[in-house]
Amino acid sequence: MARQLQAQGEEVALLGMFDTYSPRLFIHNPSLFRTIYTYLRTLWRLPLPEKQTYFLQKLDWIHLLLTGKQSSKYDLWNNYSLSENANPYNIVLIEALKQATMVDYVPQSYSGRVALFTSKEVLRWCYSTPDLGWNSFVEPGVEIHEIPGTHLGLLDEPNVQVLASKLKNCLEQAQVGDRTLSLVDSSCVMELSIG
Repeated sequence: MARQLQAQGEEVALLGMFDTYSPRLFIHNPSLFRTIYTYLRTLWRLPLPEKQTYFLQKLDWIHLLLTGKQSSKYDLWNNYSLSENANPYNIVLIEALKQATMVDYVPQSYSGRVALFTSKEVLRWCYSTPDLGWNSFVEPGVEIHEIPGTHLGLLDEPNVQVLASKLKNCLEQAQVGDRTLSLVDSSCVMELSIG
């Protein structure tokens, strides 16, 4: 999206990406060993208050695999509800759509400022690098800002406060006089008027 805006003559002062992995790092069918390794690595990296929820989420995911259920009580859409069958969405379909998107998307080089906000979680379906695979596509390189919490927990309290503070600092650094900044991630564009 940022490249399209630049091609139309728009200035993009900051491209913000939120825990977005490059498709080059995608693992189509992660092994059980890889899955357990990434779960343990994430558990080690998380702050103490988030370890229990993360552990319960992963136990629920394993239960989901063993029973063939298609929804999890810890999915994003139900805000970590503990009620049975709280998620009306089909997790298998969601996984298939995510994988198809990762396979079909071909990133292009980008010359501009990129701020990447990453979580402490290591995802089982992507190789883990500090830049999440984006430095090779960005001419000046990627600014990495680590946010506490998991991939889905970036927007939960208190993590969202850390994210907001770091995002605000990036926007202030990108600000020069009166202009519009475009923040782009893989699914939306937000334009903020700075004045």
